[in-house]
Amino acid sequence: VLDKAIALGPVALAILFLPELRQAIEGMVSFVPEIVESKTEARTVEELVAAAAELSAQKIGALIVIERTASLNEYVSNGVELGARVSAPLLGSIFFENNPLHDGAAIIRGDQIVAAACRLPLSESRGLDRHLHMRHRAAVGVTESCDAVAIVVSEERGAISVAVEGALEKMAGPQELRDRLNRELRGDQHEDSRRRARFRRREALPK
Repeated sequence: VLDKAIALGPVALAILFLPELRQAIEGMVSFVPEIVESKTEARTVEELVAAAAELSAQKIGALIVIERTASLNEYVSNGVELGARVSAPLLGSIFFENNPLHDGAAIIRGDQIVAAACRLPLSESRGLDRHLHMRHRAAVGVTESCDAVAIVVSEERGAISVAVEGALEKMAGPQELRDRLNRELRGDQHEDSRRRARFRRREALPK
């Protein structure tokens, strides 16, 4: 009997603690970052630029986060899932003041708006200007923890900024935004390496 018990003991324990084992395994898996392949079309870049330009002209605040290799599912899950093709009119309507989805971030994956009204972590970096508001701090915060690109439109001045790797840079206009997005989202690996070295220096601009 003891021989049988010793042989079957581990199996019995595994069955007894199956839910706990499953949770432990899921916990370990959650530490492994999910890698995604998000390719951006030239059309999508143009729609993003058009949306940012229109929102800027009307001084409507907005936060658009574009996923690259690191999954943003953690933030997608706390927003409202959409699954709609990227378009300037749709982004404009999302951030319109009376739209219930305007407060939070819209997340882009490839050529789709996967979710809106997403809550992002706020940067606690002491290097940031203390006058930065929550939208800009959220843009910096999400790009500190992953390789996403964030576009921010200030509702106070209509300024357009881009956050990459925790660095925030104000764009001179739609053309500079277009060039930056094409470089970040569609550039080759050599250009990406140069970009990462060039924008290591963290900087923050007042809203």
